[in-house]
Amino acid sequence: MNTDVSYQSLVYPDQIDHNGHMNVQHYVGMFDKASWNYLAAFGFTPKYFSVQSKGFVARTQTVTYHSEVMAGEIVTITTECNSVGKTSIGLSHKMFGIGRDYIAAEMKLHIVQIDTKSRKGAPLPLDKVKAMKRAISGSDANI
Repeated sequence: MNTDVSYQSLVYPDQIDHNGHMNVQHYVGMFDKASWNYLAAFGFTPKYFSVQSKGFVARTQTVTYHSEVMAGEIVTITTECNSVGKTSIGLSHKMFGIGRDYIAAEMKLHIVQIDTKSRKGAPLPLDKVKAMKRAISGSDANI
């Protein structure tokens, strides 16, 4: 499978909660940004969504926390596509602290493309499905 760096950021002091580590809302926000960056590489861009009247909604997301993240750390998120269906995509994210040899957190995400007018599931474009399936098989390392 092809795994790409999809997001990187410094953890700021205002992202730290009363327990002294990054608050869960910021993990989810960073994973969300990683999703959009990853999907854009396959042509799921703001222009695509606007012109095609499409959008993505989350069906399920599961976050597993492995290690605390503190202010001043730089985190990197890698993303890989696990599955592509008629209307849906499965993604896996892993968050690492720069210079750390372990995972801080992981997110499994299942999203569904919708028609933004009818608010119902909509088929994914065949060219994008094919590109994502190539990424799953590892036959396209330049995505």
